[in-house]
Amino acid sequence: ARSGLGEFTAGDGRRELYDMRLGAASERGGALLEASYAKQDGLLGADRAVSSVPLPGFDPHDVRAGASSTTPFGRFRFFVPGAPVPPDRVLIPGRTGTSTSDFRPYDARVDGFNTAAGGNLLAPVEQTALRAAGNYALFDGVTARFSALASERRSEQRLAPALVLLGLVAPDSILRAVDLAASAYNPYRAPVRLAQFRPSDEDRVFAQDTDTVVFDAGLDGELSLLDRTWHWRLGWRDADRERADITTGFFDNARLALDLGPSFRAADGVVRCGTAQSPIADCVPINVLGGPGGFTAAMRDYAGVVSQSSLASSQTQYLAGIDGALAD
Repeated sequence: ARSGLGEFTAGDGRRELYDMRLGAASERGGALLEASYAKQDGLLGADRAVSSVPLPGFDPHDVRAGASSTTPFGRFRFFVPGAPVPPDRVLIPGRTGTSTSDFRPYDARVDGFNTAAGGNLLAPVEQTALRAAGNYALFDGVTARFSALASERRSEQRLAPALVLLGLVAPDSILRAVDLAASAYNPYRAPVRLAQFRPSDEDRVFAQDTDTVVFDAGLDGELSLLDRTWHWRLGWRDADRERADITTGFFDNARLALDLGPSFRAADGVVRCGTAQSPIADCVPINVLGGPGGFTAAMRDYAGVVSQSSLASSQTQYLAGIDGALAD
């Protein structure tokens, strides 16, 4: 048996390893059983000064130094027909976004978002495995063998929160067609040619769970024929693998388009989708102009998606072979 335990001098990044082996042997054969467990704790970019910023030595909010131009305080380009195109606007931290005075010109030098801090520097992994193998001489010239493996591996990767992009920078036609002009949350009441917003309430997480089971068994032997020794083998192998992936922190673009469309403030003060004449039931209007405080859990729950996928494979193989030296 053996074990190992370690961590970085900073007191994090803990790694555990446990491995136990049991074996037995006799004149006719032997068997081996092994069990192992390994776990690696994750580290985020924020856990180290060098990885906590896009480019060491520079302001982590400077887009020119690698920061993202999409932030929880937004970046908006409002357009009033017949008027000069104004500079992009950003919500002033601490403001609610209910008034045009809550916004100021966007400055790429200080208004970027540090995506490095929330991503994985070291991804967490946990793996458990059980292995067995053995052989036994059934009688002279014939040996039975077997092996088996069962393992499970769990891992996870983390990225900064997802982006909401509209207008000129939208990733598809659904979101390019969205116009915040009729949104009850838009204090400018003007069309938006470009909108970038990053909710800060939930990171993107990619989790995997992989299970593997493999059995292998067979017979090996020798026989004498035509004054030669021939080696033969019969075998069977069965392998089953399953993988389940769960991804969180993303949005359904179709729902985003609906939630970001026209909305109105009803008589009870609640903002609802659609118009007063044609309200849309079962819809939660989304506020991308109100900063971190304006994006609520209800908005996330309605437009957010949890993606699940699974993959399974099963393979069975049969083996038969014989070899030996040909006559001189």
